[in-house]
Amino acid sequence: MLTLEQKQKIINFYHPQMEGKNNFSILKDNNKKYYFNGFNRTKMVLGFEQTFSSLEEAQKDPTTIIITPFEFFQEIFPQEFEKAFDKRTYDYLKTCKENLRLIDVKYGHDGEDFEKQFSYRIWADLTGSGVVEVGQLENGNWVAEFSYRCGIDDYVIVDMYFEKKPTKKDITTAKLIENIFDHLIFPRWEPFHMTFTCWECGSTVHWLDIPGSLEKKWECYQEKYCNCC
Repeated sequence: MLTLEQKQKIINFYHPQMEGKNNFSILKDNNKKYYFNGFNRTKMVLGFEQTFSSLEEAQKDPTTIIITPFEFFQEIFPQEFEKAFDKRTYDYLKTCKENLRLIDVKYGHDGEDFEKQFSYRIWADLTGSGVVEVGQLENGNWVAEFSYRCGIDDYVIVDMYFEKKPTKKDITTAKLIENIFDHLIFPRWEPFHMTFTCWECGSTVHWLDIPGSLEKKWECYQEKYCNCC
């Protein structure tokens, strides 16, 4: 989380403004306005007076703030964030990630450079081979890497970073959390409603009131079943 001093420094230097419901802008490069989607989870570098040639270089500077637009939206515009994203759902998923000791999830075409120590066979339908490669980084953290097809002839590599050696269950749970975030942020067919009407008993239920694990809650939510009747 940002400190009050960091928040004020950002406000004074970048003059952030809301631009519609879920977007915001900041001013930099001689007052040029840059726009961001508040649900974007790609890292952005706030170097203030400084510029950097890479993220790695920026990370070495103690005064630079590295944050995602999603985190920026939550920290700088908390009231707007809560209108756009159910706080109860966000806090629950955040706790799930902390329990997994999941640090970050990155998507790209290059992947992480690490020595693969072992693998899990998890998603044969997702990755083709279904293999998730796992290894430890020099900083002591662990990474689980897999890829899947996206489009006719394209693919994406997913790197999940953990503070501990991840189990197969840790990886599948982390993937489910990512899927739920995607559903919340980028609804495919209809907006994500945190409450629904149970098809069997007619009760109105918040999806987190469904008894059971994260997996069970999500399964029942998709079926619009409260699991109580």
